[in-house]
Amino acid sequence: DCGVYTAIPDLGFEYYLTQNGITVSDKKVLTSDISGITTIDLTGDYNPIANFDGIQDFAALTNFKYNRGGQGVFSSIDLSQNTNLAFLEIKGNDHLTTIDLSKNTQLQELNISDGALTSLDISKNPLITKLFCSGNSNLFALNLKGRADQAAFETGNTLNSNPKLSCIEVDDIDYATANWLNKDTAASYYSTGCPTTAIPDPKFEEALINNQLDDIIDGKVLIGN
Repeated sequence: DCGVYTAIPDLGFEYYLTQNGITVSDKKVLTSDISGITTIDLTGDYNPIANFDGIQDFAALTNFKYNRGGQGVFSSIDLSQNTNLAFLEIKGNDHLTTIDLSKNTQLQELNISDGALTSLDISKNPLITKLFCSGNSNLFALNLKGRADQAAFETGNTLNSNPKLSCIEVDDIDYATANWLNKDTAASYYSTGCPTTAIPDPKFEEALINNQLDDIIDGKVLIGN
């Protein structure tokens, strides 16, 4: 068989594909069988998925929806090769703490609420006009710079119910303060980066991370935390 295959190591992901008419054999699928799929909708009665390896070959993917009512079990997902993605929903996953969307420049709507994110950066996603990121109890930093249409974003964002969110980076503080009102009062807008204080002792910073006041050992921590 000279076909090109894509590995699908996760049983839950395999189950979803077979339920939607894709033949999976020996934990792999013909790449040609998935390359034209535009939508992955994991809101039905599917098994939890811990590993999305193989999603990189869904070349035509424009819509990805994972809303399992708190049953999200994957702690990472690489969407860097899904460059046509326009709609992304990952809701209710308390295992996913970070996500890199810098290659998904066609994103228009992002729902990543009720989860465990510690930070979110959409500065490389200028077309996003609808952002729902409320209910992330550990979210402390949000980068909203690069909005192509600030007025459209004004009516399509939900940034509140994030009790630890102290810093929101924007291009225009005055505009954001006057128009982007759907945030907690503890969160402030900044245009030149979030204010930090030096933490020279890595063990001290590790303790801050363990208490969900920081996310990486880099010698500094947000003052708002």
